[in-house]
Amino acid sequence: MFGLFYRIGIELYFLLVRIVSIFNKKAALFINGRKNTFPSLQTLTTKSSERIWFHCASLGEFEQAKPIIEKLKQQKPEVFIAISFFSPSGYEIAKNYKHAEWVGYLPKDTTSNAKKFIQLLQPDKAVFVKYEIWYFFLKELHKQGVATYLVSAKFRKGGLLNPFIKPYFLPLLKGIRKIYLQDNSSYIILKNEGLTQIELSGDTRVDRVLAISKQEFDISRFEEFTKQSKILIGGSTWHQEENLLFEAMKKLPPFVKLIIAPHDIKRSADIQKKFSKFGAVLYSQWNQDANTRVLVIDSIGELSKLYRIAGIALVGGGFNNALHNIYEPAVYGIPVMYGNNAPKYPEAELFAQKGIGFPVRTSGEIYNHTLAANSIYKEIKNKSSLFFNENKGICLKISTELLS
Repeated sequence: MFGLFYRIGIELYFLLVRIVSIFNKKAALFINGRKNTFPSLQTLTTKSSERIWFHCASLGEFEQAKPIIEKLKQQKPEVFIAISFFSPSGYEIAKNYKHAEWVGYLPKDTTSNAKKFIQLLQPDKAVFVKYEIWYFFLKELHKQGVATYLVSAKFRKGGLLNPFIKPYFLPLLKGIRKIYLQDNSSYIILKNEGLTQIELSGDTRVDRVLAISKQEFDISRFEEFTKQSKILIGGSTWHQEENLLFEAMKKLPPFVKLIIAPHDIKRSADIQKKFSKFGAVLYSQWNQDANTRVLVIDSIGELSKLYRIAGIALVGGGFNNALHNIYEPAVYGIPVMYGNNAPKYPEAELFAQKGIGFPVRTSGEIYNHTLAANSIYKEIKNKSSLFFNENKGICLKISTELLS
């Protein structure tokens, strides 16, 4: 009976997205992208090396999978990596990822699709990221004897373990070979459900941002810009963060300069106009003028390295429960602010507990934290350094397990 209701729910969801796709580009990518999944799998060459399949919901989960994949490729370059996505947000960024031999969309979760997908791909191991678990796919993997793993996992009361669906999902969770958990509350929840193949490992993105922080980055072009200034960075911002930053900048002293890297860079020109009263300039048009007070990033790939010139950061998504990567600025030992509506992100709660992260609600709080950043810098830097030293190395452990 559960299988029937589950299938009906899946069909209704896809029907709704199909209707929305008539006038929504992202929904159209969601529907049309899946048309190529099976044809592309059918073109795969004969299996000649171990195949490991990663499934990610979207871009955030892909960021958690990447450091594991890259460790796998370092240890065993010939390993075949396949990555599937549920959302276009992840697929569009990852479709040309150099460390994957196949990237595509996960088909609709049905018995026949799961069976066909697994038979064509022939994975030796399957890795699900965070909580992106699909009933028929996991059931078919267990049936075909494919070793499955769950990494950077997060569980809460309810969800897959709510009383209505727990009898169906709990046996499947118990069949997963190893579950690596982000936070202690998830560990306690699964332990109380009788799972023993669990490990409190933290977030794999810790290893990724540590690697990025060691990459070379020419900061000479920012030398005059940062001289005798405090740099506030708004990273992966949404409208809510931009509105608060605008209000905060009205009150902050002139020596505070702002760099904004929006979540959607297509909005960069609009943001530049919004902040024009502060002399905002697009990054692509900036002539390294030291008098520029607001710099709006209009290209991809700059943000994670730019954080190293900041004195404090506000990371976007925390107001609409879509928090972006707060590890990226934290790795440089600077205070990190984020919206106070991020309940499903254990790193936000952990950062607040450690005293390196600061949930904010108002422009006044941004103003206060920005002016206080210098006085607490050394303390924050020491706490951040301790945190990253304690939580690094999990990706090597997981990749070694996957290759064992």
